[in-house]
Amino acid sequence: MMTMLLCCLIRTIEADIYIQQLFENLMMDYNKNVRPVKNASDALIVKFGANLCRLIDVASMMEKIIADGEPHISVVSLAMVDYKGTVIWMPPSIYKSLCPINIQYFPYDVQQCYLKFGGWSHDGQLLDLQPIPPKMDDVIETRIDADGIEFQYLELGMGLSFYHESAEWDLLSATSSRYVQIYPGCCGQEYYIDIRYTIIIRRKALFFTFIIVIPCMLIANTTIFVFWIPPREHKITFSNSVFVALSFYYLILTELIPPTSLVIPLLGKYLLFTLFMVCASILISVVNVNIYRRQGTFYIMPEWMRWLFVRTLPRFLCLKMLDTPHETSSSSTSDLTYSNVEQGILFRAYMEKNGKKMNYEREFVENFLQSFEHDNLNFVTIAISESTVASSLRMDMSIRKYTLPTLNMPVSSRMRLLSLSEVQVAEQKLLSVEKGAHTQLFRDIAANVAVIAANFHNTVLQDKITDEWRLMSLVIDRICLLVYFVLNMVAISLFILQASSLFDARQPLQRTIAQKPLSGDAVSMLGI
Repeated sequence: MMTMLLCCLIRTIEADIYIQQLFENLMMDYNKNVRPVKNASDALIVKFGANLCRLIDVASMMEKIIADGEPHISVVSLAMVDYKGTVIWMPPSIYKSLCPINIQYFPYDVQQCYLKFGGWSHDGQLLDLQPIPPKMDDVIETRIDADGIEFQYLELGMGLSFYHESAEWDLLSATSSRYVQIYPGCCGQEYYIDIRYTIIIRRKALFFTFIIVIPCMLIANTTIFVFWIPPREHKITFSNSVFVALSFYYLILTELIPPTSLVIPLLGKYLLFTLFMVCASILISVVNVNIYRRQGTFYIMPEWMRWLFVRTLPRFLCLKMLDTPHETSSSSTSDLTYSNVEQGILFRAYMEKNGKKMNYEREFVENFLQSFEHDNLNFVTIAISESTVASSLRMDMSIRKYTLPTLNMPVSSRMRLLSLSEVQVAEQKLLSVEKGAHTQLFRDIAANVAVIAANFHNTVLQDKITDEWRLMSLVIDRICLLVYFVLNMVAISLFILQASSLFDARQPLQRTIAQKPLSGDAVSMLGI
């Protein structure tokens, strides 16, 4: 048992001696600065391939893609040499490449990055780079680019046997192209060969959709309710709160995207439009609260406003219209009024003629007021003497200023005073019927009743004008609500239609079946 073990150990030591001797013979007089070619005029053929393992990060703020580490070799790796003299070297390393990050459609963007490999110290006559197809059945195509340069193209230019899917990006394409190009500005007529890898990645927008896009749209849609709130001061407070919330999301957006003046991101356009609409809603709310707080004592609505905002638009905006009594002509009004006054005078004369012992002044006032209720009049017309008219008008100048002929309102809804000639005619009628001792008392009672009725109708009229201003503010709110709803829906539709990645049906590349790099046909494919 011991003898056999010693024999095996001796044979192993002998094998190591032979390997060491072979290595020394091969490396004897080896110069790494000499190109390994038989003829110095021949180009060294180097077949170049890449296997993508992982997209570690896409630094959008620095416009850089990190494919897997530092550009230098950080791990000691050995070259493999077969019996034909073919050397296979697979250095694992992390590559960083600059990418032109296009943020126009952020967060629904598709980025295109490039990796370029070539021998800058050796031209095409000394170094011939050739691509390695990841699969045996891949065919290298010959194409012409937009500049008219011919190149060799591989649809799947990078191996994905060890690819780990990124949590932020989808790998849509990884092509390779072999270019033979002349750089006349620096290198004369010498041509250089390089292999370029084009990596197309699509951002996974689920995170940004639920964290930024949907909250922004919900906050933007709350602006619609600004125009649903009654026009009071807290309406402006609500608008300011929406503005602050959108400003906060706008600041978050500026931290997520690289600062550039070339394009404005899609989400930034939507937020900017929403901020503009919120500012407009604040301005409209201020104006609307001012309209809502207007009183009929100080503000008179123009006739065109009354026709547009009170009589026309409410019926189309599903708003309750104000009650408008039927108009009555001035002539019929005067006749009815004279009839009321004359009825009161005749009643008083009848009481005196029959010798009734009662407080007929009180009965007259009651009958006088009942005559107004019986005829269902909406105005007061009193015929009194010129001095009484002047004294009653001096009692309330604001009534005459805001409720008399300056108002462009129907006759049935305003108080009407008679002219001086009409007063004289009415006075003659009074004197022809009543010439008793209580004429002055009757006139005083009629004047006081007229003032009370005028104040009552003036209050009703002012309330009606105030209601008209409030109805106008509601109409403006309803119009702004509809306009903002339409504009917001248009903005959301444009936002969705311009997000091209939402309609991109391309499936991301998947990990292929892993195989041993130097097994089977893989070595024969690399053979020279």
